[in-house]
Amino acid sequence: MDAESREGFPNDIVKVGTYRSPRQANDDTLLILSMGLSYWMVPTEEGYEVRVETAVAEDVILQLERSRSENRFWPRAGWGIGDAESREAGSAASVWGFLTYALVLCLTYLAQLHWARSFVEAGRMDVQAVWKGHEWWRVITALTLHADIPHLLGNLGLGCFFAIFVAQAFGSRLGWSLILWSGALGNLFNAGIHSGEAYFSIGASTAVFAAVGILSGNAMARMIQYRSFLLLRDVMIPVFVAFVVLAWWGSSGENTDIIGHLMGLLSGLLLGYLFKKNSLPSNGWVMGGVAIFSLAMIPIAWWFAIR
Repeated sequence: MDAESREGFPNDIVKVGTYRSPRQANDDTLLILSMGLSYWMVPTEEGYEVRVETAVAEDVILQLERSRSENRFWPRAGWGIGDAESREAGSAASVWGFLTYALVLCLTYLAQLHWARSFVEAGRMDVQAVWKGHEWWRVITALTLHADIPHLLGNLGLGCFFAIFVAQAFGSRLGWSLILWSGALGNLFNAGIHSGEAYFSIGASTAVFAAVGILSGNAMARMIQYRSFLLLRDVMIPVFVAFVVLAWWGSSGENTDIIGHLMGLLSGLLLGYLFKKNSLPSNGWVMGGVAIFSLAMIPIAWWFAIR
């Protein structure tokens, strides 16, 4: 390993990773050494950067990406105290995300029981109201409404399950925000397909399938970036799971909106691809602001619906 003073670093080296501490980089630096290559660890304001020679950077990034993909469900060796704190904060954010998701859906269902038909009519996805009445908020409020208890419990369970992996890929705050907005976009796509019809829908299942699409879209972006078809597995596994769930749970029954489910999957693919993790800012304040804005849109949408 070549790691001396900043002045001793060669000019022709590029960053392949940023870490909070040298110990956090252990897995990646060991992989670089196993490739028979040298690396340089450069202290920065954000922590530490691992750099390699420009000529081998593309191969190193590809191998690191493959390793992270193959071992994404295993804890990374060498995490230090600071990284434990980061994991604890991330876990806390995930728990709050799950609790908020459950609270929003349960409170909305209680409101449905109290106000019954008028509440559902105010918030459901009504295609004519969206296009002719410009009632944009319905693409959001419809995600919080459910036909019955099994419908609610199914979306709570599957939503939290898939959100775990979205949060793992994007972080809890951005991950939940992407699920909300891709679900809303899926409803908008669905409204476009049924434009001119008297068409209604409710349920968070559009957002659940959007979460699956986000995972595949993110993997697709990485596959294209690193030009590696070995990452095709990460693209196809979530899609395969989505179609299994669709066949088992989301493609039959009188009140099943299969087009809405597919539109959720499509919108998730789109946003997952566009908001690939490596292209996003890592500033915690920015991500916190995104999460607060997204969460605030739910009561704002309902205010427009019942005003």
